[in-house]
Amino acid sequence: MKRSILGWMLLPVACGAFAADGLTVNLGQSTSVTLYGTLDGGVWLQSKATDGSGNGPTSAGSQQKFVSGGISPSKWGITGKRDLSGGKSAFFKLEAHLNSGNGSDGDFGDTGFTRQAFVGFSAPFGTVTVGQQFTPATLAFAATDPRGLRESLSGLQPWLFTSNFGAMGSNFLSAFAHNSVQYSVDIDKLNVAALYGIGGKAGSSKADGTWSLAATYSGPVTVSAGVQTDYANSGVKGASKFFAGVGATFGDFSPKLNYLNAKQYDTVSGQETHNHKIVGVGFDWKAAQAHNVNVSLYSGKDSRVSGNKATTWVLSDEYAYESNITLYAQLAVISAKSAADIGVSLLGGSGTLVQGATTTVVNAGFRFNF
Repeated sequence: MKRSILGWMLLPVACGAFAADGLTVNLGQSTSVTLYGTLDGGVWLQSKATDGSGNGPTSAGSQQKFVSGGISPSKWGITGKRDLSGGKSAFFKLEAHLNSGNGSDGDFGDTGFTRQAFVGFSAPFGTVTVGQQFTPATLAFAATDPRGLRESLSGLQPWLFTSNFGAMGSNFLSAFAHNSVQYSVDIDKLNVAALYGIGGKAGSSKADGTWSLAATYSGPVTVSAGVQTDYANSGVKGASKFFAGVGATFGDFSPKLNYLNAKQYDTVSGQETHNHKIVGVGFDWKAAQAHNVNVSLYSGKDSRVSGNKATTWVLSDEYAYESNITLYAQLAVISAKSAADIGVSLLGGSGTLVQGATTTVVNAGFRFNF
């Protein structure tokens, strides 16, 4: 069945189908398509920063800049679902990066739906998805990260930036798996998922491949654990991750504790070059009906590199002005040793790190979900 572009634009208006969680078009026969997105932008103030050429011991002074994605990634996407008989359904998702500061496709030089682009089938026996998608280890890691994997100043930075940039044939920063097949199943309150990112190199099932396995128990106590291995084009192990975490809720307080061990290997010899160990502990506090305060401490070190160590304190407040509008402010104090990198410091891609110094970061912004 064909529809004109104008028809697609007018149909939701006529049906009143616009809501805070997206714009949904019902196509009949139990089929729906939803347009959704997030715009997040704000100001980033950093007391010390290098000249932009990378981490180093020399500060070029304080830095003020715009950041797209203080607490959430700026993105937009399309989802579709068709309900089938017997509790089954077929679905798809297309999701793209977006830079709220300049309107470009994102910060990584990517174009198109590079965050997620997959099709799936769900039935009582579980769910199968194929395409570009989050690895199950990434999603399970988020469940017990003390800051819920916020886009900046959270466990997301150690997860992404302790990856091996020479071993990303079938993944991007160990978070998004290309050309992948994933199976997940819910057993009461336990979710178990496994993914294989297909490298596609003749003569090797490992080269440029990714394996990811994770489990999350969501009961009175949340427990998550997982492992992931990314292989280089040579077929040797390029990076590996193991994590375990726990969280719970006691009234207005929700504490979490998480441990991540991320290793990197030489992509030719396979010898271990980095061994990052990051512990995060913190809590969310429902300070008022619309305010969520988070206090977290992250301590990271690399046992393979002397002086690669940092401690980061983070304090944040998110004010839900409306159900889809959030105002936020974040304060971080980073104490970095002489060889600290962005993985152990939580700065990630948001700022350059001055080694052997204490740096203060203030970030305030605005998020709109549609």
